Amino acid sequence: MLNRCQNKHKLFKNTHRKNERPVLLVFIGMYMNHLMRTIFMYIHVLLSAQGAMYSATHAAIAHWSPPNEKSKFLWCTIGGTFGTMVAFPLCGAILNFLGWQAAFYVTSGLMLIVCLAWSLFMYNTPQEHPQITQDELQYIQNANGYISKNRKPKFPVKKVFTSVPVIALVILQIGDVWGLFLAANYGPKFMKEALGFDLLSTGGLAALPHMSRLIFWTIFSAVTDSIHAMKLMSITRLRKTMTIFSHLVPAIFLFLVGELGCMPYISIMCLVLCLGFNGAAVGSCLANPHDLTPNFAGTIFGIQNGVASIFSAMSGFIVGAITKEKNGLAEWKIIWETGAAVYIFTAILFFMWGTGERQEWNDSGDSTVPEDNSKAASQQTPET
Repeated sequence: MLNRCQNKHKLFKNTHRKNERPVLLVFIGMYMNHLMRTIFMYIHVLLSAQGAMYSATHAAIAHWSPPNEKSKFLWCTIGGTFGTMVAFPLCGAILNFLGWQAAFYVTSGLMLIVCLAWSLFMYNTPQEHPQITQDELQYIQNANGYISKNRKPKFPVKKVFTSVPVIALVILQIGDVWGLFLAANYGPKFMKEALGFDLLSTGGLAALPHMSRLIFWTIFSAVTDSIHAMKLMSITRLRKTMTIFSHLVPAIFLFLVGELGCMPYISIMCLVLCLGFNGAAVGSCLANPHDLTPNFAGTIFGIQNGVASIFSAMSGFIVGAITKEKNGLAEWKIIWETGAAVYIFTAILFFMWGTGERQEWNDSGDSTVPEDNSKAASQQTPET
């Protein structure tokens, strides 16, 4: 009986020791899974917080920019594209010489410098700037027909969310961001996995589409403002004309990216031109909130960009689903043609319902940025 009890104790002891390692591994695995979920959640929160920057920028532009110079002011929002273009080769060099941790430290440090500069030198309205000259202030006020009020206008929630022009603008923005997400986020993946390029040795290749967008954006901003200043067409026709260049032309090149995948360099050139012509968005979906409602341009842009980002995130799921089993040119052809279809569909809806006319609910409550008085301002130039 004693021997039998001792054998059972030894058996339990040996079994317990054998099970210790699997139990410990399960515990560690569950802990790491929870930790990674938490880290990714914080990353998403940090990235989402950056969305406030775009709304703040557009709200400032509504106060600072005369109507005839709107696209030039919107040009400053291309800083994101410039940053992306610089980040590819910069982070590649940092990874090679300092390691991947340094890439995060350097980019975070640069962002902190920009935030500090913004907080020190940026003012909400021209009236608040301590160093603006009287001629400059009068020029901006005359251009915008500025009337200062003590009370901020109340945001007309119901009218905004039932406004057909606003809905058309949101739809147009979905097409813009969808194509931008595809080209910016999955262009390098396409170059590496489908076309066979080594992006580590040709880091500048992934930056080419962003460089193209920077150049075209500059050109289209100047062209749009010149057409508006010379009054060659109505503001509605101008926005829809720019939509041809920002959506329909990129759709053609995006379609050709998939069709010409067997010719890698030509395919990449089509991708570069796709993102380049999309720079015309500075005269279409990015400028249209300021046409519809200067008082709430920042809020409207925040809405349209937020909705567009949510819908455009679907492009990642589509890419993952299509390339899950195979990752060849045939699969990527479907991806690029889907993006081209989104470009075309959203542009058509904007052609039908979009407008550049000021909405009556812009002046709900007290008005801070009233009617376009650019004609009077064109007769006056500020001293510099």
